Amino acid sequence: MISPGDVWAVDFGEPYPGEPAFARPAVLLGPPTGFGESFPYRMVVPFTRTAHGVTWHIEIEPSAANGLTAVSYAQAEALRSVASARMLRRVGSVDRVDLFRIRTEVARLLSFDARSA
Repeated sequence: MISPGDVWAVDFGEPYPGEPAFARPAVLLGPPTGFGESFPYRMVVPFTRTAHGVTWHIEIEPSAANGLTAVSYAQAEALRSVASARMLRRVGSVDRVDLFRIRTEVARLLSFDARSA
C-alpha cells in the first residue's frame, strides 16, 4: 500500500539541465487513494541535498522514520508525475507537519487565476 507522505527512491532517468535525475528520494503526494493501486502514475516531489536558498524548498532533517541520510530539500517546483515502475523502493515517510509544509508550498506555486491563463 502506498500513501501520501511516503518517501520513495525514484528513478528520474537521465539528466536534463536543471531537472532532478537518476535515482533519488522523493515524497509521494498522490494520486488520492480513491484512484486505486492500479493507477499507473504517481505525483512526487523530489529531494535535493543542495541548499539553493529558495523559499519553495522545504528543508527536511534526516531520521530513521523518513529514511533520508542527510538534510534534504523537497523541491516543490519540481512536482512530477512518474510511472509507477519508476518507484524503486519505499525508504520511509515524512511526518504530517512536513507533508503539510510540502503540500502547502506546491499549492502556492500552482495557484493562479484561471481567468487570466
